[in-house]
Amino acid sequence: MQLFFAKWGESGEVDLKLEFEHLIILTASRCLLGQEVRNNLFEDVSSLFHDLDNGMLPISVLFPYLPIPAHRRRDRLVTNLPCVLIVIFYQMR
Repeated sequence: MQLFFAKWGESGEVDLKLEFEHLIILTASRCLLGQEVRNNLFEDVSSLFHDLDNGMLPISVLFPYLPIPAHRRRDRLVTNLPCVLIVIFYQMR
């Protein structure tokens, strides 16, 4: 945690939504997928989970298959995530 916040510096501005999304993904990837994933494949996993998170909009509750960009990215993620996870699991062996 200290390393994450240390990069902010003493003053300036940060996008809190983006930074906390990043922090949550770091924590979840470490807890759920392991240290190896977080250290080696974090960028791949991070972008996938970012697309998943952004694909969950209030309108998704009523219209989950509405052809909007956020849903298209989410659907691509659902297709690609198993492939990424298989690579991760084989590397952990």
